[in-house]
Amino acid sequence: MRVLEHDELNSELQADLQHLRASISLPPRDFGRLKRAVKEGYPAADYFGLYAVEGKHVLSSVRVLRVPYTFADGHVEKVSAIGSVMTRLDSRGRGLVRGLLGDVHARERGAGISYSTLWCEPSIKAHGLYEFLGYKDVYHPDFATGKRSGGKTGRGAYEFAKVLDADVEEMERIHTLATRRRIGFTPRPKGYLRSLFWYGRFSPESFRMIVKGGRPVGYLQLDQGAVATQVSEVVLLPEGAQALKVVSMLERLAGDSWLWLNGTFVSDNERPLQRRGYLVSNLNNHVWMVLPLKKSNRKDLVKVFGLDDPRFSYHTVDFF
Repeated sequence: MRVLEHDELNSELQADLQHLRASISLPPRDFGRLKRAVKEGYPAADYFGLYAVEGKHVLSSVRVLRVPYTFADGHVEKVSAIGSVMTRLDSRGRGLVRGLLGDVHARERGAGISYSTLWCEPSIKAHGLYEFLGYKDVYHPDFATGKRSGGKTGRGAYEFAKVLDADVEEMERIHTLATRRRIGFTPRPKGYLRSLFWYGRFSPESFRMIVKGGRPVGYLQLDQGAVATQVSEVVLLPEGAQALKVVSMLERLAGDSWLWLNGTFVSDNERPLQRRGYLVSNLNNHVWMVLPLKKSNRKDLVKVFGLDDPRFSYHTVDFF
C-alpha cells in the first residue's frame, strides 16, 4: 500500500476516487476546477490531502485545509481543517484513516500548526476513532425551527436578490465587517467564498443578497423545499439590517412550510426567536472536534477557542 498526495494521483486513481465519493453519496469533484479553486483562494494545505492507494484503487482519503481562526485572546492563527475522510467499505478495519491522520498530524505539526479540527456526527463509528486519537468534542451549533405564527408578515424595507458573480466580493466585505470584532472562523481568506463556488462546495444560486433601499446590507444561504426552508449562513452588517425583520421576510418566503435556521444568527437572536415561537437548541448531530498538536496546548479548549463567548461566530461556510 502507498500513501500519495493529491497531485500524485494519476487519471485512473482520480476516477477511482470519484467512485469512492459516490459510494458514500458525495458528488464528484472536477480536478481542473480544484486547481482553479486554489488559485481563487481555497486554503488547502500544500499537499491538499493524503490517499491510501493499493493497486488501481483509492482505499481511503483525508483532505486538509489551513484556515484562520481568531482565538479568545484576540490572536489569529491558522488551524488544520480536516474533511473528506472516506474509506472503501471492503477496506474498513485496517486502520487506514488512523494511519493517514497520523501522517497528516505530523505534517501539520511540522508546518507550525497547533490544532487540528474536524466536524463529525457523534452517532457514527468514526467519532470513536477521533476520540481515540485525542480529538475532543467542543461545540454543537445552535439551530432553530418554527413556522410563522399566522400573523401578517409584510414586505417591510428589505428585499432578497439573487447573487450574481459580481456580488461575491461584496459578500466577503459584508462578512469581514460583520465579524470584525468577533472570534472564530474569521477573518476568512480572501477569495474563499468564490473558491468554494469553483470547488463545487456551494452554488451561487443558493445565496441571496439582503437589500435595503437598493443597498446590500447582508446576505444569506438557503435551500428551499416543499416541506422546509433551511437558512444557514445569515450575515448582516452591524448597522444595516434588523434581524427579526429579516426573519419576517424569510417566513413570508417559506409560506406554510417550516423554517430552519442555523448558526450564529440563531445564537445572536435566541430570545427574540423564542418569543416568536421558535424552538432553539444545540441538540443536533454535528459536533466540532479539536486536537491539540502540541502538548503545551492541552488546556480548556472551549475557553481557548472562545466557544462559550458571545463573540464566537460560526456560519455554514465554516463547515469544512
